[in-house]
Amino acid sequence: MVESIAITSQLHASHQSALLVPAQKYTMFRVGGIDRQTWLNGLLTCDLLTRSQGAALYGLILAPKGKVLTDLFLVERGEEIWLILPLVMREEVQAFLDRHLIMEEVEILPYSGPFEIFFIHGPRAVEVMKTASAEKGWLASGVLDRTGLGGALCVWDPSVFSDGIHPLRKILDEREGIWGDTLGWEILRIERGIPVFGIDFDGTSYPQEAGLDKTAVSFSKGCYLGQEVVCMLELRGQVKKKLMRLAIQGDSPPPRGAELTNKEGMVVGSITSSEFHPGLDHVLALGWVKRSVAELGGPLQCGTAGVSVIPLFTSL
Repeated sequence: MVESIAITSQLHASHQSALLVPAQKYTMFRVGGIDRQTWLNGLLTCDLLTRSQGAALYGLILAPKGKVLTDLFLVERGEEIWLILPLVMREEVQAFLDRHLIMEEVEILPYSGPFEIFFIHGPRAVEVMKTASAEKGWLASGVLDRTGLGGALCVWDPSVFSDGIHPLRKILDEREGIWGDTLGWEILRIERGIPVFGIDFDGTSYPQEAGLDKTAVSFSKGCYLGQEVVCMLELRGQVKKKLMRLAIQGDSPPPRGAELTNKEGMVVGSITSSEFHPGLDHVLALGWVKRSVAELGGPLQCGTAGVSVIPLFTSL
């Protein structure tokens, strides 16, 4: 019961004030030099040249055939752009960046100091971010709304305070915000249809399959690696499968990889993430389903539990 109340409070904060979530297992690169912005714009799916002042960005690095190499976040710090990406992709992305640096005046450096990354979700997230930017320990931040509820990203140096109370906790408390945890974020991201690299999609996925064409891809910018395939898919192609939200009867989340079947008993998909949602009183999940099934919306089964198929970007 205590855990359920805590999760409910986190979800409430994300909708009404601010929910701060520490990010785990990320690495950072510093990209400097006078060509940094145009060079990165030719490699990433997001548009750096039309970025609003003070905004962070979410984007992708694609392989030449249009599949996702990794996702990443970008935030500006003075004369540098910092790339924040999954730790497991550090060496592969380092090699990718080095390989595509030819004549440009660009310097790429792994971030070597201590750092923490926080994502803040909710209508007061930007207020928290702006207040935090005046605190000792702040390194970089940007407005980034991933949930549709308001949002921001902060990079912090944990070595500059030693009294045991993080300055961000004080800022949150003053605004009735909450310092969240992994489970709270997991439920919120599934509720809002936000996939995670390495869990819900990976290097075998096209952006359109995972719904990333809506959140991480610009179709109005100039050329970038993998653009031709992605644009052809957008204009006249059809993917074979789609990542969808799933409403599952009961209170027992099925494991990752659990099969989804249709009324004939045929396997038509599988679960990638699932958690019980206390506000909805049933399990919410993300999972892959065949495109034809995604368009029909089910009904499906996961074991003995009934499943409804919900697009990633509709209200629950």
